[in-house]
Formats: sequence, structure tokens, C-alpha cells
Amino acid sequence: MDESSLTLSGLLRSVSRLHNDSNPVCVRCCIPAEAYFYITDLSSNILKDFQRQTILHWNAVEILQLCAQRYSVFLDLFHKDQYKKLVAPFNLKTRDGTLEFWSNLLPDKVPNLNPDIYEGTIPYMLRHTQLLPRQMILLLNKCFSRHFENGGTVGDKIPSEIITQSVRETEGQIADQIIIAHKYIWPDASEQL
Repeated sequence: MDESSLTLSGLLRSVSRLHNDSNPVCVRCCIPAEAYFYITDLSSNILKDFQRQTILHWNAVEILQLCAQRYSVFLDLFHKDQYKKLVAPFNLKTRDGTLEFWSNLLPDKVPNLNPDIYEGTIPYMLRHTQLLPRQMILLLNKCFSRHFENGGTVGDKIPSEIITQSVRETEGQIADQIIIAHKYIWPDASEQL
């Protein structure tokens, strides 16, 4: 075993040993889903090291709800006058409320690489992620930043050109995140692309 493998194995063992019902501190070790089975191979005792595991997987609606909640906090902090108009009418805890919230801020459809083919904005954006919140947040941050730079306001719909341009610009960053997440498993992945 190399040094990195020994270090990860020791970390897993330490986290499982730190658990004690009388200890007020709860230590969690978060492992990316794409590396989970490779990390479990490093465990010296899977039953002990992973006895308190919690698997976290996101679905599309949960990611949209998280992002809507995040944007609503931004509006509440910095644009209270717009908060009532843009957020209050919608129940962001429901699928329908979340989709209605985003439909007020995003265009219904955007062109994909072929400008003659349009598709739904939300599916288009989600399709360019691995359904990870950080990737959707990255895309939305890029869209809103460009929208504001171009003179748009928090209540305006973001133009479809900004969505497609932001997705194209962010694709490389997301691809890099994917490669980095798999670096331990496939160290030469970036050279093979």
C-alpha cells in the first residue's frame, strides 16, 4: 500500500474510533460517491469503518430547491423589496413551487449547440452537471453574474443567450472537477482525453 492509501485507511479507522455516544462531537468523513467503492477497498475493517455511513444522493428537484433557497437568501439579504415579489408567492419546499420560482427567472427554452434546436432550460442546465449541487450552483452563479454585468436586475428573466454561453464556459470547469474526483482512481485520466 502506498502512503496515500495508508493515510486514508488510518483516517477511516480514526473516524470510526472517535464515535462514542458520550462524546458531544460527531465526526463525519465525507467521501464522494464516485470514489466510495475504491475507498472502501482501503478499509481494514469495512463493518466498523462504515457502520454509521449515510449515503447522500441528490435528485434534480432537490438541487433546484437548494439553489432556489440559496437565491432567496441572497434576495432577502440584499434585495428585500424584490423578495416579496420573487420568492414569497412560491413554496420552495415543493416541486411545483420550485419550478414556478425558476420559471420566473429563467427562459422556458434555450438553444443547444445547434441554434435551431431548443430545449427546456432547466433540463439543459441539469444535463450539463452530474446532479451535484456545487455544479448547478456554479452554472447559476455564472448565469446571474453575466446577467448582472449586462445590466439585468434580480427580477428580470435571464436571456437564453446568457444561459447557453454560461453553460459552455462552465463545462470545462465541471469536466476538470470530474477528472479531479477520479484522480485517485485514474491518475492519468486527463492525459487520456
